[in-house]
Amino acid sequence: MTELNLEQITEKFFQKESRVELLSSIETSQGLRVELVSGNKRLKLIYYEKEGIVESYIENNDSKREEGSTTSLYSITNKFLQELSNEQERQIRYFFVTQHPNMEIWAKENYLNVFGDPDEEYQDKLNRKVRVKKYIPHS
Repeated sequence: MTELNLEQITEKFFQKESRVELLSSIETSQGLRVELVSGNKRLKLIYYEKEGIVESYIENNDSKREEGSTTSLYSITNKFLQELSNEQERQIRYFFVTQHPNMEIWAKENYLNVFGDPDEEYQDKLNRKVRVKKYIPHS
């Protein structure tokens, strides 16, 4: 089997997805940066390959508000991170961090349905709620 680089894994995965648009996928010296858009939301994923850690940032863009955009982006992120874990044959830890009240409301209502139970949950030094999801490779 030919080993795919991070950009190839990303592009291959998002070719199958129609609910979100892949804006960019850039390999960096640290790993991978991916930008996705759905409706009025833009999600930036940053994968630190050496550490096996992913973090994300979501923001509004100038598009018209579209119901379910946040959930669509995080649902695809969940599937993508499992695929990345499988392709790289390694554990990946995703840190879902909230500080904004609206995102905490979203998390209380939707996190379990999208990501399942967090593997860890705590308040960080900046008083942000942190949920950690571990992705274990499946054959």
